[in-house]
Amino acid sequence: MVVTQEDEGFNWDKYIPGEKYALVAKVDNIWQRSFAREEINKLYDPFDEAKEAKRWDAERECYLDPQGNPVVDPNKVKFDDVVAVIATCHTRRSIKKDYEENLYKPINEVFYASLTKVMELEKKKE
Repeated sequence: MVVTQEDEGFNWDKYIPGEKYALVAKVDNIWQRSFAREEINKLYDPFDEAKEAKRWDAERECYLDPQGNPVVDPNKVKFDDVVAVIATCHTRRSIKKDYEENLYKPINEVFYASLTKVMELEKKKE
């Protein structure tokens, strides 16, 4: 049995005799990790297609989609950063009506952070 931090100090022995339980400071949200995996998996098809078509941009050091936009290498995306963004946005879900719109913007920022040369060039333009 897993007990959350809010249950600290509660005596479970009288309700579940003989059951071993552990105090967990932070419960990992399976939904957030699954959603992050799903979003990262969506990057594979465009990346593989751009790689097969050999649309490499030497200046930006990345592959490009047919429209000339940078394509993110899913292997370079930091999984834990995507999970953190999803966790942050998900906690605000009930208060924000534009939750879904605001969810994908920070996720895409994490994705594009893996394109270091593209990010450097964009900063120089500003």
